[in-house]
Amino acid sequence: MQPTIQQVFGPGATQDADSITILKADLPGLTAAANNNGEQLFAGVVNRARIYLTEANQASNPDQSITFGETFSSFVSRNSQNYRQNQVPVNFQKLDTDADIEPDEY
Repeated sequence: MQPTIQQVFGPGATQDADSITILKADLPGLTAAANNNGEQLFAGVVNRARIYLTEANQASNPDQSITFGETFSSFVSRNSQNYRQNQVPVNFQKLDTDADIEPDEY
């Protein structure tokens, strides 16, 4: 069975034919505010999805097609400042029919 919207995006996640709603309170590490920026929200969604879309869950659910790999860090220099760069691999698995990520195929 495919993961549910609540399993991936949190217990308060809902959808209808035109939109999805993800509660900010369900996004780990996000301090909810009326003006959260896009990167904060994206990071919160990634953190939330990482909780359920694991390789261990995929091993027990062959219908799960997306997993997150282990996070690893490196350091980069940008604008004369040093930054920690956290890399989070996302693995999309599907039958080998084409190379693009087509959301309807997962």
